[in-house]
Amino acid sequence: MQGTTPENINEIKTLIHQIEQDLTHIRFNFHPLIIDENLIVQFSQDLLPCVSSHRMIKLTTYSYAVLASNTKHLLVHRDPNLCLLDRQLTIIKQTPWPLDISDICWSSTLDRFIVVNRKYVFTLDEKTMLLEHYLPLDSVNWKNVTCSDTRLFLSTEGTGSSIFEYTLMIFSTFYKEWKSPVTCTTDEWIEDLKFNNGFLGLIINCCTKNNSRLELRSLAMLQCLWSIQLEEVCSIYPIRCCPIIDNQWIVVACQKPRIFHISTDGKLIKIDKKCRSPSNICQFGNDLLAIWDQNCIYLQNLC
Repeated sequence: MQGTTPENINEIKTLIHQIEQDLTHIRFNFHPLIIDENLIVQFSQDLLPCVSSHRMIKLTTYSYAVLASNTKHLLVHRDPNLCLLDRQLTIIKQTPWPLDISDICWSSTLDRFIVVNRKYVFTLDEKTMLLEHYLPLDSVNWKNVTCSDTRLFLSTEGTGSSIFEYTLMIFSTFYKEWKSPVTCTTDEWIEDLKFNNGFLGLIINCCTKNNSRLELRSLAMLQCLWSIQLEEVCSIYPIRCCPIIDNQWIVVACQKPRIFHISTDGKLIKIDKKCRSPSNICQFGNDLLAIWDQNCIYLQNLC
């Protein structure tokens, strides 16, 4: 259509014919894919009720109910130390911690744990157990921390909670503040905050109605994708959420003890009302849940 001559067409036909001839000489050798069955994790929908295992560690009286893990280690506060535990819940390293703790999380990007109290944000190197300041002192009081591969999210204490978003790198920079009423209303506050697979899970408590709910929010505009009310949960006591495999969620509440198993689309799968008094929970590796319960931490199988 753009002035192609018969000679051009003949050249193209000759070239295509040559390619077809070359392809006839190519031989493929296919080998069967060998799958190691030990690497397959079969997820059970029937997680509840949770049954404590023999893998358990006792906690001291003034330990803060915080948990975070990577594939190999679990970080906990066992007063007066931050302790790094292996999959047998044996303390392999520890470092003194003289401050209060609001929350902790793991960052694969920094290859560090992030430790937050009301005023400071630290990073913790699991190899050396050295703590370093990560963000400068701010006028707000921090409550929760979570992160994606590129962003750090911090929520503030009190009603009408904000979410501060930072770039996640060696020298982090402020990116954005999400304020009420986008985050929650003025008589509500963010009780917990977790990132999972491109979304944020928020536990939101209300002081006037004394109730709690779990919401899944988009990262772009914090748009609510689904919300589920948590049955008979008292909002003045700790409530924590945890994403698990298959994009499902576990929520624990210590007053009127409850453990909720929630589907990927925000539907209630099951409630465990016979648990003791769980205050926190996190997934440990691909196959375990670590549960902070009264004066101990124990492990629950996921598969």
